[in-house]
Amino acid sequence: MSKVLGVSIYENNIVFVRLSNDTKPYMIDKIVHFDNKIPHFFEQITKAKSKETTQAVNIIRDTLKKEGMSELEAHIVLPDHTSSTQILSLPLITEKEIVSAIELQADEFIPYPIEKATFDYQVLSVDKEKNSMSVLVAVMLKELVNSIEGFILDIGLYPLSVEPVTTSFYRLLFGKYMKEKENIVLFLNIDNRSTQASIINLSQQLLLMTYSFSIGNDFFLRGIQSYQNIGDKESSDQFMKIAENPKIQPITSSLFAEFSKEIRKIFLSSTEKIGTTPKHIIIYSQYLNAFQWLFTNDSASILPQTTTIDIEDMKKSGVIKLAPAIKSEELLLYFPALTTCLQ
Repeated sequence: MSKVLGVSIYENNIVFVRLSNDTKPYMIDKIVHFDNKIPHFFEQITKAKSKETTQAVNIIRDTLKKEGMSELEAHIVLPDHTSSTQILSLPLITEKEIVSAIELQADEFIPYPIEKATFDYQVLSVDKEKNSMSVLVAVMLKELVNSIEGFILDIGLYPLSVEPVTTSFYRLLFGKYMKEKENIVLFLNIDNRSTQASIINLSQQLLLMTYSFSIGNDFFLRGIQSYQNIGDKESSDQFMKIAENPKIQPITSSLFAEFSKEIRKIFLSSTEKIGTTPKHIIIYSQYLNAFQWLFTNDSASILPQTTTIDIEDMKKSGVIKLAPAIKSEELLLYFPALTTCLQ
């Protein structure tokens, strides 16, 4: 049974999930995570190695070797803010012409020169009658991808792919790994710096609309820090346990009002652009418990029911299997490291 690693890299942590992904159920047998000690990781990693980078590489490499997780192939997933995604409407053209079309429209959605970019694309739909097609494009800085791959090699692994979190979740949703009653859903990946929203037709396995806005986890953490006059770790811990902490509920509810305004904009836009609205919201965040509480207790706006990834359901349906030492709650916290490995 072959083993592979899923690696999720965030500003605050780096997570390694080992699994067998050649047959179902995918067996997840080990999770190792580290606090990310490299300051401003995504800026620093593209520069000459600092003392902090060298120390972090040595610690991670030695730990992975000790845990029997070295010299494996790895799929890497990065926060959405490191990428740009766009759905392009194109005439029905060849694969070679798709690349040219992406390059021609690059200025509209890539915030840097095309020669500095690396991109992947996927044809979402083809309409032969209208002679048209929809193409999803995910773009990253070439320098960042090369630096991440170098980092992965330095810690004793072999990089296979690098992608943003949201595109890895498309694989989960389109692959029918989850049971979902509603056809049209809104998927929200709430990142530290921003939120990536995707409207998806699950029955047709079709991405209908994407939208991003610059409110994420940090927006809430900074608000809690100012309100309580506390540091980063304390604000993070308090936000994680918002249901048990009535002191911060007024400020977080006020901040969530700004967040929910953006969600309502998406619903209005979807009515105008695709003639329908999502009937259900699926959310993912490193602060899942907090956002589930906020959505449930939001009395100011009328939003559809929200859910998140159901690990227990995926186990029951034979998609994944967990080693006895791994708890569902732990895997859910680091779920992107799994989704990037799904076939």
